[in-house]
Amino acid sequence: MKYVLAVGALLFLGLSSPTMAAKAKDKCAVALENLGTLDAKVARMDEFDAEKNASVSLKLYRKALTEEALTERLPVDLIYDLYVNENNPLYLRVLRQVLEAYSKGPKKLSAEERLHNAFAAVLKNHVPESTIEERINGLEKVNAKKLIRALGDNTLEEVHELYYGGDLDKIAADSLVGKFLAETGAATLKRGFTTVPNEYDSKKVGPKRLIIAVSPAVFPQVLKYLMRPEFFSVHAHAMVSNNGKLFSYQHAGVEFRLPSAGYALPQVVLKTSEAQRLQLFFRFLADELNAGKSYNETNRAMHPWSVAGYCEGGGYVNCTHWIGNIPLGDKKVPSYTFPTQNNTPMVRKLSEYETDEHAMGQVWQSPGHEQFAKAAGLGKQNGHGNLASPGYVVHTLLGDAGLERVPIVLLVTNDHTAPIDPKFAYTTENAN
Repeated sequence: MKYVLAVGALLFLGLSSPTMAAKAKDKCAVALENLGTLDAKVARMDEFDAEKNASVSLKLYRKALTEEALTERLPVDLIYDLYVNENNPLYLRVLRQVLEAYSKGPKKLSAEERLHNAFAAVLKNHVPESTIEERINGLEKVNAKKLIRALGDNTLEEVHELYYGGDLDKIAADSLVGKFLAETGAATLKRGFTTVPNEYDSKKVGPKRLIIAVSPAVFPQVLKYLMRPEFFSVHAHAMVSNNGKLFSYQHAGVEFRLPSAGYALPQVVLKTSEAQRLQLFFRFLADELNAGKSYNETNRAMHPWSVAGYCEGGGYVNCTHWIGNIPLGDKKVPSYTFPTQNNTPMVRKLSEYETDEHAMGQVWQSPGHEQFAKAAGLGKQNGHGNLASPGYVVHTLLGDAGLERVPIVLLVTNDHTAPIDPKFAYTTENAN
């Protein structure tokens, strides 16, 4: 795709003596101030970000350039690339939090100690605690990969560890689920679900998942512990919840609320790199919906074949088909597979295209990021339409998905402490 962002090359200025460090600070500050494109890009990112993480973190970073420890561990060239790339909303959020903590640290401590403490405090909310020191130590000989790791990049295995400890039969007390259960006394259960949509009594069942009862009484704790960028869920007709927001063919990031009792919400786990792409997709989807483009084919987030020159037309079109097609995988692919109504998958080659629309260019690329369904091991089901039929999306995630992607299901109840019936009935289709 002919969609290019200009990247300025800056030299790493990590110098040792106080005088040289001051000169490094001056050069870094001047370099940042003179990069006319940077502030424009920050402003563009802030259009999508209520917390203004980009502009706040950049302001804090510029102010902190007086400290040699910071210029060595957060060098200006790498920080600059984070902004110019514009694909890093989650890393910039952590950067803002770290710099805020750093600026408030006790001045009696050295800059190095304050930066270490700031990272340690912030990362406790984003990564497994067992990995924090390794991430911070990586900044001593920092490169691009070590920087994003220090800014909260998690592998899929690490997200599982953060979420529940990595073992569904032994929930870690310091995990998010462990803290939720300790604080709420919520009931739990292990069970599998039918792999045959709409046949609730089928003997064909998928892996046993951890069921956690939730209710309106513990909704604040649900938001605090069970809603993160690396988790998303689908419920009802085609409602996708992520990080406290709700998206659908009609919802452009409204506040999430629990559906009524009986709904099952499969919790899909993503690595951080995938979660960032999901954020970019939701930004583009919100743009399209706010522009009055509902789920008809004028909505280019839901219908990539509506992007001029990108790919040929897809097949099955309704209010749910887009979920399996979200481009969030790490792997880059030359074509996408779309579901059809006659059970025959449709493969479409992806082509480069011209666009001035930044949000669209971040989402639809050539080669493209792997579709969610394929990355989650559900490519066959998506091709056959099981992620393109109302209600079937939830059935497929409950029954067919592997535990590496859907380890936990939230069950909405009226009393989250009451024992869960092993044969409980659940709702997947009608929206509330």
